Amino acid sequence: FIMAGGGGEPARLVELQPVALGFMWLALSCVIGVGISWSGWNCRSQISATAYTLTGVVCKFVSVLLNCLLWDKHATPTGLVMLAVCLVCSSAYQQAPMRCSAVASCDASAGPPDRAGFDVIGNAAPDGMTDDDGEGVELQEGVRR
Repeated sequence: FIMAGGGGEPARLVELQPVALGFMWLALSCVIGVGISWSGWNCRSQISATAYTLTGVVCKFVSVLLNCLLWDKHATPTGLVMLAVCLVCSSAYQQAPMRCSAVASCDASAGPPDRAGFDVIGNAAPDGMTDDDGEGVELQEGVRR
């Protein structure tokens, strides 16, 4: 808004002649934008973060490829090769193994660590904040930690 105001855009609003077709395109653009946003969040909840990132890279690769096929002078061959290298490298990525922590031993046969006394992200809960069963105590009416 500041750039538009500094660029003299408010003075041009007087010349604006709203047309129903323009409002239709604006509304359609908003609906498509919300749909893209929703589908992105839905996709994020369905697959892993790595797969979501790889999906985004593949979509970008396809859009660049289509851009090169339809128009010229957009991407150099070197740029396309570098994009392909990034795509191959990202597809080879694997999740890092979990680190050993103070509460869990590195012995794989030991099973999952005992989570009693720890909050959702693994931080030790203050004394007296958990029951013997590790499910938390009622701090306020209806609120458990």
